[in-house]
Amino acid sequence: MVPLHPRESTLRVGMLTNLWWSPRGDQLAFGVEREAGDGGTDGKVTLVYDAAAATRVDATAPELDARPDGWTSKGLELDHISFDPGARETKRKHWLWQPGKSAPVPVEGAEPAAAEARSPDGRFGVRVRDKGLLVTGEGGERRFTSARVEDQDAIEALESDATWLGGAGLLLRSDDLLLLDLETLKVRLLLPDGAPSREAISNGKLLLVSGDDERLQWGAVTR
Repeated sequence: MVPLHPRESTLRVGMLTNLWWSPRGDQLAFGVEREAGDGGTDGKVTLVYDAAAATRVDATAPELDARPDGWTSKGLELDHISFDPGARETKRKHWLWQPGKSAPVPVEGAEPAAAEARSPDGRFGVRVRDKGLLVTGEGGERRFTSARVEDQDAIEALESDATWLGGAGLLLRSDDLLLLDLETLKVRLLLPDGAPSREAISNGKLLLVSGDDERLQWGAVTR
């Protein structure tokens, strides 16, 4: 495993860190939290790395306070969420960004990503429904459920962030990192029992793991 994001004095990996691969699988974007002087946090910065060379390609300005929220052929989607106490409502701002090429461009009236996610091999669609997953594709519609509350929470989190391993493997961030095979609807542990597993993401060839020491490491996927 090779360190990808060295510890910096003002940036840290936190509970809200999320990660996105570029459509080509050659770049990786993840949001980190800026540390405030009192030990708390002071907004978010999105970093983009070349996955093969493990070198930084670009970073958003701290004033933007934005995290990655998806990556399509149109660009890297950035998102800022704030609460307006006067209106007592949550407000969102969105940008599209071409890292290393241009500055983020505001997108008016953007909506969150569609509720259905497609597997990288294009064979399956998944949609969160009633604390379970509705899987469409080969064999028609099938349903995956779990009686464990931790697994149910992990399934509901897929509404905003579906992460894939290989062509049809879906990551479930339960109390352990689990891999759901959409072909068989069977789950298994992604990492050996006891391994650091706060976060993980893969483009099918590279696996990125964030451990409890807040270090990001990556390595080749073997199955």
